[in-house]
Amino acid sequence: MSYGWQLTQNQVWTKCDSICEGKQYRIPICIDLTTQAEVPKTFCDNMDDSQIQTKECNTHCQLSWNIASKSACSPQCGKGIRHIYYNCMKIYKKKSGYSESVNDRHCTKLGSPPAMENCNTICNSTRWHYSQWSECSKTCGGGLQKRTAKCVDDRYTPIDDSYCNNSEKIIEQICNTENCPVWTLADKSPCSAPCGGGYKNLTYYCVLDGRIHDNHDCDLSMRPPDTERCNEQACGRWAPLNDYHSCSVTCGEGIERRQFVCMKFDSTERLNEDYCRELVIPTETRPCYRPKCEIISLYKRRNSVTNAIIPEPFHMYNTYKWVPDNWSPCSETCGESGRRKQQFRCLNDAGHENYHMCERSLKPNIFAACNQFACPRWVTGDWSKAVEDSHCDSSKKPEHLTKCRLSECPYITNSVSRRYFDSSEKGEKRYRWKIGPWKPCSNKCGKGNRRRHIECEDSLNEITVVDTLCRHLKKPRATRPCERYSCKFAWIEGYWSACSASCGTGVKKRNVTCHRVYKGGIIDPIPLPDLYQNKIHHQNYCSVYNKPPVTAKCILAQCGDQYIWRPGPWKQCSHTCGRRGRQVRAIPCVNVWTHQRVPRSYCRANLKPPRKRKCNQWRCLYKSCKELKHATGTKENKDYVISVLGRPVSIHCYKMDTPEPLEYISLHPDSMNFAELYDKRLTDVRSCPNGGQRDDTCQCDNLGPERSGATKFWKVRLNITSLRIIGDDFTFSRQLRGRRVPYGTAGDCYSSATNCAQGRFEIDLTHTSFRLVSSVRWEKVGPHASAEIRRSDTTASGKCGGYCGQCVPDPSIGLAVEIT
Repeated sequence: MSYGWQLTQNQVWTKCDSICEGKQYRIPICIDLTTQAEVPKTFCDNMDDSQIQTKECNTHCQLSWNIASKSACSPQCGKGIRHIYYNCMKIYKKKSGYSESVNDRHCTKLGSPPAMENCNTICNSTRWHYSQWSECSKTCGGGLQKRTAKCVDDRYTPIDDSYCNNSEKIIEQICNTENCPVWTLADKSPCSAPCGGGYKNLTYYCVLDGRIHDNHDCDLSMRPPDTERCNEQACGRWAPLNDYHSCSVTCGEGIERRQFVCMKFDSTERLNEDYCRELVIPTETRPCYRPKCEIISLYKRRNSVTNAIIPEPFHMYNTYKWVPDNWSPCSETCGESGRRKQQFRCLNDAGHENYHMCERSLKPNIFAACNQFACPRWVTGDWSKAVEDSHCDSSKKPEHLTKCRLSECPYITNSVSRRYFDSSEKGEKRYRWKIGPWKPCSNKCGKGNRRRHIECEDSLNEITVVDTLCRHLKKPRATRPCERYSCKFAWIEGYWSACSASCGTGVKKRNVTCHRVYKGGIIDPIPLPDLYQNKIHHQNYCSVYNKPPVTAKCILAQCGDQYIWRPGPWKQCSHTCGRRGRQVRAIPCVNVWTHQRVPRSYCRANLKPPRKRKCNQWRCLYKSCKELKHATGTKENKDYVISVLGRPVSIHCYKMDTPEPLEYISLHPDSMNFAELYDKRLTDVRSCPNGGQRDDTCQCDNLGPERSGATKFWKVRLNITSLRIIGDDFTFSRQLRGRRVPYGTAGDCYSSATNCAQGRFEIDLTHTSFRLVSSVRWEKVGPHASAEIRRSDTTASGKCGGYCGQCVPDPSIGLAVEIT
């Protein structure tokens, strides 16, 4: 098959490629020369396409770059450069002097004209123009802030620094001069050991003005160690058991010995030698001297014993043993792995050393810990100060300006097409505030703020513009306070007290208490006891890190003012609960001397105390489902939080579409809550096979559904007045088999033997607002009845039966519950 390009008369010309002096084209198509059918262009890629036809179009005009404006000279003091801005102009050939501005893209084929030119201006008045101050080098204790300065003329155009007065250049200042928080010892535990070297745990808080701050507010490198050594004295002491023995010789130089034993420090009670192993045993021997020995001739009479030397027994000098010596050097200079070893010498009673005379296997092998203190560590200091700019190559200095998102200026009408501006449209309708969605509360536990983006929008082009174009409209607020309590415990702030000073700076105080938070963010109005208030963190209390301040500075008036604000008492809160509660008070401006009211303008407006405050900001809780229904008008059956005995509890309200709704406790889906009357009876009722363990394949008769059954509960009804569970309400239960069995009941007709019961019940109130009171008990009913009851804080289980026997809650108490 063969292919080729073909140009037909039916093909249309392309659109003109320019609004002035452009061209149009007719382009051939690729065809199958056999069938004359059009095929994809790729079949003709290797063939000449010179058949393309062209012709000129839009010859009635021409395009040209026209200078629209020039920027100010930069700098405007001395020699500089300035920018040139152009418009693309459409010039009509037959209409002399007539032209119009078109989009710049139409002139791109003309190339870009020069964008800058040289300029020269006369210098006028100059001044220093400063950048923003840098972040303070220290958060407290006196730091330093820096900023840059540029010399500018009266039109704020940068010029050379030599034109400005250098003595007026201020680029440094002291900042954050307030005191720094310091590490303060708050608690010290007892020593872990009474002797032998123990440790004390030290608790340090970061404290300023009596208030605990976050640890990162203090210098972490200066934090004292969390432990310290204590009671490093050995647990015993080497004490002599007796005086020195008599000298080992009767003449000449000998040795006196005494024995040392390990004793308590403050008594003579003997201890095992292990308690003294870190102590060097004092020297047990000392030399002794007797008269010089007389040398007796061998020829002297043997019976002349008066002047003879009386030798000591040989065995005294032939007995060797391992004697403690000095300790070896410590294996480490610091840390936790340092060890030292006790050295031993093989000596006899005369002090002679001979290692071959001692049994090596009997040589003690004693080690002791040593140098167990923290090793020194590298601590990073502050950064050095920046040097002057003159030390760096100015040509390599990074740019201090960058481009940002821009839009066409709406007031430049001669260079902007109607898509950007229409003089017939009023700015009041064109520009409007664009409001973004509220973001989540900044605090997950307590008071915080919600924020949203507010932007001025050009509705014609749907772009963001500067806020000043929306100044005819009031700007919506971008933040608002919020409270969120997705936590277990929260700090609740009380009202501020009156200022302690009638003039000048005083102090105001308030109570800040920790409260339990229930599901749904409902706060228990009863504060928790402050058992853990001095602990940094406790699982059953609020975190001290997040505790709001309890004191604050205040000022009612400047001392010497003739007119002051005098707040009156707060009026009663407008609501007893909910978010709408407000209190107001009168705050007149009075004369200090006459106490007469004067116009408010006489007093300092910036010192006026608040006239309104929130009050009773507790969630409105109702005491029953019926009260909740009448107050809110709801008819929905679901779990609600209501108030029982002044405490918030979770209750399922049922029959909310009737005049008398009922209260139920919703049981956790993973909990076991059932009651059973076992459906088997032994053929030999006096036996108890398998040691009383259940065996459904036993030699048994099956009981009918009227005498046995099993019921599973997922909600149980509660008498909201007496706080008792109504066990025979089966509204939210499922019948597993046989007859209905009340909640908390079990039994069987299995065996008359003792401890052979098979009927069971389970009560599990875990993850509810209630638990069984401690006085709840069960009664045994029927012949040969037995019951085995097990209880915990929120659960109870029973194994009951007989022939036939049951266990039921004591009717005088019932299944009474209390609030957890």
